[in-house]
Amino acid sequence: MKYLEPSADALQPDGLGNLRIYVLGPPRDTSYFSIRERTSEMYAAAAAVASLDQALGPDDVCAADTLAPFDPNLGLALDDAMGSGQTTDGDDAALRRLVRDVYAADGSATVVDGKPTNDQRWRRIDGDWLGASADLAMQLDDRTNNSSLVLAFEFVDSGRVLLFAADAQIGNWLSWQDLKWNVDGKSVSGPELLSRVVYYKVGHHGSRNATAKSKGLQLMSDPDFAAFVPTNEIDAKRVKWGEMPFRGILDDLEKRADGRVIRADDAWLRTGTVDPRFRKASGALRRVAPGDDGLWVDVEVQ
Repeated sequence: MKYLEPSADALQPDGLGNLRIYVLGPPRDTSYFSIRERTSEMYAAAAAVASLDQALGPDDVCAADTLAPFDPNLGLALDDAMGSGQTTDGDDAALRRLVRDVYAADGSATVVDGKPTNDQRWRRIDGDWLGASADLAMQLDDRTNNSSLVLAFEFVDSGRVLLFAADAQIGNWLSWQDLKWNVDGKSVSGPELLSRVVYYKVGHHGSRNATAKSKGLQLMSDPDFAAFVPTNEIDAKRVKWGEMPFRGILDDLEKRADGRVIRADDAWLRTGTVDPRFRKASGALRRVAPGDDGLWVDVEVQ
């Protein structure tokens, strides 16, 4: 077993003398994990964490709830408001009666035919803060994308590179910019590797924040460039993932690859016949053959 680091020596597997493997990600600087395309999403994650901290934290934290809508000196603590208290008149007494009769009543005091007749628990929002936990779970899941393993495979004789970026988001891509390797006495950098990419497995189903633009796709300038997009647009819409694959990325891919872009949901893959674009070797693609069940495609890259 080996633990590999970005910028560690490129691997040359035994028996595959014409292959080098570079580890680009995940970044070792965890600050890159939170760098995504939209800063507003990072703010939402922070708000969700704060909400849970306040709700699950000790009493002294809740007493100074920074997310509360009013200053601490206004209103009553919930336990106090729901208790009987000693005040017989004034605003505090009126508030206690309101909470007791309208929001705290569970019907236990008034039962008719075995059923509570004044159950007001449906009005209460005691567990409303739990809604933030779902948002937090989605945000934390999203952040793990930047911890994706990213590998670049280089043909030694030609210098051509195949890039597999998994679900890496913008932060992961940015971390490659300063990577350097010493190969046969020469320095190889992350951007220089990207400039030699001839086959790109498009990141995260083609979502808009999983392929960097100026520090990513626009560096892939090899004239024989080709790409594969593992996506299903219909399913993405059905589960409300938004525009996936993102049209702007698709357009740039098509332009840079001169049409040599394969999508997992291409109709021709289900017909068992090869699309006319791929019937002859073109660019980095020597051969393209769909599987019998339409669920995969065999690609030979040179």
